[in-house]
Amino acid sequence: MTRRPLSIAGLAAPFVLALASGRAAEPGEPRPFCDEAKCPAGPSCCTDSTFEIELPGGHSVLDLGRDWMPGMRIEAKVFLDARSTGIQGWSYGVRHDPGVLRLERVDEVRYCRPCPDPIVAGKDLEDCGEDPSCKDRREGHGFIAAEVLSLTEDRDMPVGRHILATATYEVLSPPGPGGTRIEITDRLARRDTRPVAVNLTIDGRSRVPRFLTDGHLLGKPVFHRGDPDADGRITVSDAVSIIVFVHLQGPQPPCLEAADWDDGGRVDSADAAALLAWLFSRGTPPAEPGPPGAPCGLDPAGSPADLGCEPVESCT
Repeated sequence: MTRRPLSIAGLAAPFVLALASGRAAEPGEPRPFCDEAKCPAGPSCCTDSTFEIELPGGHSVLDLGRDWMPGMRIEAKVFLDARSTGIQGWSYGVRHDPGVLRLERVDEVRYCRPCPDPIVAGKDLEDCGEDPSCKDRREGHGFIAAEVLSLTEDRDMPVGRHILATATYEVLSPPGPGGTRIEITDRLARRDTRPVAVNLTIDGRSRVPRFLTDGHLLGKPVFHRGDPDADGRITVSDAVSIIVFVHLQGPQPPCLEAADWDDGGRVDSADAAALLAWLFSRGTPPAEPGPPGAPCGLDPAGSPADLGCEPVESCT
C-alpha cells in the first residue's frame, strides 16, 4: 500500500456538473458524468475510477418480469471500481423512486476504523431535483455516504473492484414502462446543507468519475387484452391484424400478449373470432388485464406463456 500525505480537501471540493450531451445511456450502460471540457482545474479533474450499482444476478439491470409480488425485496450493492492508485476517500449519493421502492436498510463496508459512520439515510435527507442552485428542495429518498480511509495514517485503496455498501429495498409496485433507476447522484443533501458530491479524493486532489453505472429495474409492459395494435381501443382492425399474422405471415402485432384473447398461451384464429364475437354478439370478454376502459395491467401470474409485448403508448 502506497504512503502519501493524506488530504480530505477533495471531499468538500465543488462538484463538476454532469455531462448531458449525446445519446442517453441505455439501462446497464455507463452514463457520462465528468465533462473534461468543464473542469475548472483542467482535464485532470476526471478519473476512470468509478461507482457502480450491482443488482441480484451480478448485473446492473434486473428484469422483474412477472416475479414481482407484494413484500418482494432486493439488494443493490454499491461498488468502487478503483482503476488508479492513490484513492484516499470518496463520497456519493444513491436515490430511488419512492413510488416503486422503499429503502429498508443500508449495510456499509467499513474501510476506516475507527471513523464516524459514513452512511446517512432516512427522513433527514433532501433532494435538489434538477435545480442547479438547490434552492427548490423536496424530501429525499435514498442515502449518502462519505469516507476517508484513515484519520491517523496515510492509506489508499488498492486497484480493483471494492464493495462499499449493500442497500435492501422493498419493491412496492412493479416498475412501469421504462423501468426505474437506483441512481448514483450528487443531488441528495442533509437538511440545510450542501448536496454530497459524487467524488473521489486521489493523491489529495478532488476527482470526478468520467462515467457512472446506475442500477435499473425493469418490468413487463402493461397492456390491454384484445388491443394488439396498442391504439387504446378494440376494433375490427385488431381481429384483422391477428388473422394476417397467423395465416398470411403478416407483421407481428407490437403487443402479441394482447392478441391472446383468452390468455391461452398462443395466438390463433380463435382469438380473432372471440374478439369479433365480443364486439358484435356479446361474447366472452377478454382475459385479464381486460380491454381498454379497464386499467392497464400485467399478464397475470400463472399464465401458460409469456408472448411478449412492447411498451404500449396508450398505457403510458
